[in-house]
Amino acid sequence: MEKTRQKGPFEVFGTPLVLQPIPSNFDQGMEPEVRVPVWLHLVDLPLDLRNLTVISKIASYIGTPLTTDFKILKRETMDGPRIPMML
Repeated sequence: MEKTRQKGPFEVFGTPLVLQPIPSNFDQGMEPEVRVPVWLHLVDLPLDLRNLTVISKIASYIGTPLTTDFKILKRETMDGPRIPMML
């Protein structure tokens, strides 16, 4: 196992693959934690609520916000804020 790890770094379709030893407390029956990246689109959000504080608060109730669409904050588009986040 250690020989294989030392031959790295490895990539799978251009994405780095990190190999680590299995932790001693690993439980095979444990349910895996699955996190999915999604876009949250806040449609028809009133203009007075389109600020970083309000948008972040709304997004944090649903999942983990990753960043903010600053075009919305600058009023460059009127589509409604889009927030990439993890669920």
